[in-house]
Amino acid sequence: MTFNFKPYLKFNWQIALVAVLLSTSLWYAVVGREKVEAWVEVPLEIKGLPSKYILSTSPPDFIRVRVRGPEGLMRSMDRRKLQYTLDLSTVARGNDTIALPPEDMPFSGAFDVLEISPPVLEFFVDVLSSRKAVVTPTLREALPKGLRVGEMEASPHNVVLNGPESVISQMTSVNATV
Repeated sequence: MTFNFKPYLKFNWQIALVAVLLSTSLWYAVVGREKVEAWVEVPLEIKGLPSKYILSTSPPDFIRVRVRGPEGLMRSMDRRKLQYTLDLSTVARGNDTIALPPEDMPFSGAFDVLEISPPVLEFFVDVLSSRKAVVTPTLREALPKGLRVGEMEASPHNVVLNGPESVISQMTSVNATV
């Protein structure tokens, strides 16, 4: 038994023209779109820092990301909805360096992340501590000639300092300028 292919191989120029037009349009839509690059400021949100810790160095308010993508999508991007959330739940006391991976940036798959500035964030994490300190009054400027201070007293006599342990651990007194 033989099968006859001749009726199926008959040339139809209208269908061929539509096929060429469709393939050209599809190629232009997928490959031929013009891609542009731009720097985008992405706000940085910090979360998850354990309550016993404090950051001695403050993080930046935003990071800059260089992206490449279709020009139309780049123009219509709502930059107000962009935000990078940095989870600090795993930090330990001391210096911490956290890399910012491109795949975690808040952009759709239509965009390629080319560069992140800064590429890493460095923090000094300290323990939040309290300490009592004596208040010592001091004069702001010298008294006029002929005057002298007989006695100075601060009220309250003691204050409680809260802050990074590395800063307040050496503080036994606080100067109050009068």
